[in-house]
Amino acid sequence: MRPIVEEEGEPPHGAPWAVVLLIGLLLAVHLYVAALSEKDAEATTQALAFIPLRYHSGGESLPGGALARILSPATYMLVHADWSHLAINAVWLLIFGTMVARRTGPARFLVMTAATGLAGIALFWALHASDDSSVVGISGAVSGLMAGGIRLLHA
Repeated sequence: MRPIVEEEGEPPHGAPWAVVLLIGLLLAVHLYVAALSEKDAEATTQALAFIPLRYHSGGESLPGGALARILSPATYMLVHADWSHLAINAVWLLIFGTMVARRTGPARFLVMTAATGLAGIALFWALHASDDSSVVGISGAVSGLMAGGIRLLHA
């Protein structure tokens, strides 16, 4: 697939809308959590985080309950530990997400982002199945986008 260009012979300018939208979503979630009281912010973060112990007996008693068992393999990507964690992930998402989105288009970019984030958490779960640690951040998906971006450099 050829890269998308604005005019013949001119490289595209700016990040694709899907990348900007995703970074905006991450920022909005972080701003929302930051605006909560410390207790509510912790409860919300834990409800969205992936916690391997959720999938053991009694896991539904963790924040987020039974719904988090279903959703946390995706929602963990939306919440970050602090501003620096969010900033680092956003910068790498901007760089490698832009590379991938320009070559694949917005729908495939979003599918790849979700798929690599899910694959990353599946690997973490396989290696830490009985862990009680909380996993947050879009780092797994960003790693997948890095791999995709590097692969595209050699295509």
